[in-house]
Amino acid sequence: MTEFLLKNSDAVAAVIIYQEKQSDSLENALIRVSNVLNIRYNRPSFDYLKHCLKINFQETCIQNNKKDIHYCILYEFVQNKPWGQSFKTIREVLGEGIVEYEEFKRLFKCFERGMFEMEENKLSVDACLSNVSKEVMEKIVQHLDIKDRLNFQKVSKVIRRKLNNSHLTCESISLNFANFSTELRIENLPPIIYKQGKNQCHVEFKNNVKTLIGQHHFYRGIMDAGTIFENKTLELESLKISFSSEIRSDGRAEMENVLVRCNKLKEYFGTFKRLVHAKSFDFQLKVPLEKDEKSDTILSILPYLKPGFLEKIRIEIKSDCSEMMRKVVELDQWKLAIELDMCDTPFKLSLQNLIHFKRFSVFMPNISESHVTWLARILPENDTFEYCSIRYPDNQLNLDLINLYITGRHSREESNSLLETNAVYEMQLGKKSIDFFRKF
Repeated sequence: MTEFLLKNSDAVAAVIIYQEKQSDSLENALIRVSNVLNIRYNRPSFDYLKHCLKINFQETCIQNNKKDIHYCILYEFVQNKPWGQSFKTIREVLGEGIVEYEEFKRLFKCFERGMFEMEENKLSVDACLSNVSKEVMEKIVQHLDIKDRLNFQKVSKVIRRKLNNSHLTCESISLNFANFSTELRIENLPPIIYKQGKNQCHVEFKNNVKTLIGQHHFYRGIMDAGTIFENKTLELESLKISFSSEIRSDGRAEMENVLVRCNKLKEYFGTFKRLVHAKSFDFQLKVPLEKDEKSDTILSILPYLKPGFLEKIRIEIKSDCSEMMRKVVELDQWKLAIELDMCDTPFKLSLQNLIHFKRFSVFMPNISESHVTWLARILPENDTFEYCSIRYPDNQLNLDLINLYITGRHSREESNSLLETNAVYEMQLGKKSIDFFRKF
């Protein structure tokens, strides 16, 4: 597999960028890559080096390219590190969610067999919206009496192809609410932006602008999204709802009334004739709430998603949301999901609310040594469990004490230690996180 990287200039460029993100200089990154690939330090040609410098190690260079991500995973594989450590490194360097657990596991197994599967980037053939007939438009809203709600009179070729079948599938829908604008994005198409004016709403798509008198950007955005949500055959891969603040010209951030809008969302989703079928739900609240404000923000949407069909939940909230989470963990949507990502949101409830997930990542500011030893004992009893990562404040735990509890011996003086809890599971201890994973 090392030879594959050496013979592919794009692969070497990608792994150099990947290694540079972990090194303090380009020179050290090149030395590290040379050592891993067993090549002389000066073997990369000058043109190679110039190519790497030309792309200037931009963060988006490898993160937005599926081939480059696969090259980085292969680079981790040839270093013969434990796969759990490699998975953690990929997440830390390239970002959370850059590769799903199942995809990472599949690729590692392919590499073990000497295979390298390369999927080309699946970009939309036509990134702009296309004219469609009245019949196709009516298919989208065939179960509705609100055809006049649809502001844009075009849909993507991707959706049009899917509409030829009996039920509608859609990769992703995202809604971002700010003070004076709402953004609706369908799959990888350009966003539809609703901007608020004086007693009017300006709807922008690419270079086209339409003005709606007497309309509000928030209601206009969710009503247009509802044209798809309310379709009785819709199966949605990913639903993302986010709230953010806008920066005024004087540099001050404008904070929106999030709670009022969440209540409106709750009323709106409650009018649907059926629960929304979404496999993944991503909720981001980037606006800090006041301490005395009661926050049930995520409860405005989560109860209206189909339990069992929903597989993954991601929550990112800046404020303390413990009171809300006490209600969330009682929902069937939570209990039947198989994956959780709360690595950027404090989780202060019982670990009992997590162990049903196949995979979970959380931030636990109040974790203790007894919590860790309890996990080491209870997780192997869950036949479906695969992986978990728990972050905590620096030096929150006594790792030597945990090691003594689990193995009966003191740990070596290392920043990270790998413990084999049994023949099937391993635990990796660090100063800021713990990873517990099933072996291949």
